[in-house]
Amino acid sequence: MTLWLSELDVLELMDMGNAISALKQGLLLEAHGQALNMTKTHISWGQGSTLHAIGAVFPTRDLREPRLGLTHPKEQNPSSTFRQQYWVIAGGDGGVRTRQLRTGAISGIATELLSARRQTNSQSSARASKR
Repeated sequence: MTLWLSELDVLELMDMGNAISALKQGLLLEAHGQALNMTKTHISWGQGSTLHAIGAVFPTRDLREPRLGLTHPKEQNPSSTFRQQYWVIAGGDGGVRTRQLRTGAISGIATELLSARRQTNSQSSARASKR
């Protein structure tokens, strides 16, 4: 059975703490060869229009996370058939809020790792200066 989640579904289920935890788990699975991350692919045309696809699969957990996006400059007609279909799947703002959640989560992980590294380096420096 396939479960399709809209952006609003995801936002109702996920806060920043959960996003950080889920992203950490995904990165650990990828590091151990249990997840695959798709290279982002995109095509651009006209004055700033783009179509892009990204995604990941977690075969050991039977999870797949595809994402297809379409962007148009504001001056273009937003009523194209694909755009209407896409908005139904991705939400009225094209997934901006879930992208912000993902970006915030990876920033939180990076901050945590850099802070731990800095603390380790500071402790090493303190031990070396006591010698």
